[in-house]
Amino acid sequence: MLEKSVSLHIRVAPEEVHLWHFPLRDRRLGAWVAMVVPLLAGLLISWRFEQWWSGVIVAIIGYAVIWRNWLPVQVTLSATGIKERCLGFERRINWTAIRSYEIRRHGVLLFPDEKLTRVAPLRGLYLHWGKQKEEVLEVVDYYLQAWAGSAPQSTHAMQRLVI
Repeated sequence: MLEKSVSLHIRVAPEEVHLWHFPLRDRRLGAWVAMVVPLLAGLLISWRFEQWWSGVIVAIIGYAVIWRNWLPVQVTLSATGIKERCLGFERRINWTAIRSYEIRRHGVLLFPDEKLTRVAPLRGLYLHWGKQKEEVLEVVDYYLQAWAGSAPQSTHAMQRLVI
């Protein structure tokens, strides 16, 4: 009788990861330049239409649109998904809602779409990992592979590297 050797591959779930992202501190010049753009737009509108309140409205709308460039955000990566907190508001994203991701230079970009288009990054969530690169990649890889199947890393369809 021929004996078959079966190897069980047990994966241990990674620890919960807590990230704090302070864009004005972490992204420095890029975030500060982004902070100047709504101010300049407000000044331009105020000057062009000679109404100070129109410039204030444009600047407020501009800062509301780019809130991720200046407000600190706390992100928790756990078994239940991603929890994002900012100014007392909390948003949860399940791992099943993430279809693909890209590893970038300073973080990972998570997409809700399998097919990546030019506007896909606008719908995605960027996680700036700071000094916790290995922990973030371990959690993202573990949970996205768990939902995508047990394909080996080299054939994993979800990972797309961008340098």
